[in-house]
Amino acid sequence: MYMSLKVLEALDVLRNAAENDFERHRLDILINDLTAPPTVEIVDDTHQKFNSDIYYKDANGHYRKYIPLHRAVWQYYRGKIINDYCVHHIDENKNNNDISNLQMMSMSEHRHLHNQKMPITKICPVCGKEFTLKFPSYKVDCCSTECAAQIRQKRKPSVEKICPICGKRFTLPHPSQKKNSVPNLVPEK
Repeated sequence: MYMSLKVLEALDVLRNAAENDFERHRLDILINDLTAPPTVEIVDDTHQKFNSDIYYKDANGHYRKYIPLHRAVWQYYRGKIINDYCVHHIDENKNNNDISNLQMMSMSEHRHLHNQKMPITKICPVCGKEFTLKFPSYKVDCCSTECAAQIRQKRKPSVEKICPICGKRFTLPHPSQKKNSVPNLVPEK
């Protein structure tokens, strides 16, 4: 982490004993490099550097080496991460791994926070009605269960058959459709 006080005092004594401004300036740079905490450097779109280690961007958008970068930064500045706790990006930008953008919270708080995003407004593809989802889900497409049933009905085609006795063609509803429906008899062409 940071240099010990004795090492810093020894460097300061060396700086004061320097014979010219150039030596003092070089010692100032050395002292600054040794005492300044490391920062997260952006190498390129898929790599970031922290404390002389290179972290790569994984499929989830987090930067990692042995552990995720945001956890490494937290541990460097704040210490151990408590069991069943995680490090949250305050601005929800996984590229921003600065310590000022990190916060430790319990897993349940983190899940709750991410489920409380802004409501999403969608338009129902069946009836055209605009509706709002209180808990965003990208799987919900319809405003009601009735409209969803119509979409499911369209996705499941009826089965076309030929009567072995009379040779007429008829359609049977898909097994998920109503059980009491009568087959649609279509005359043979």
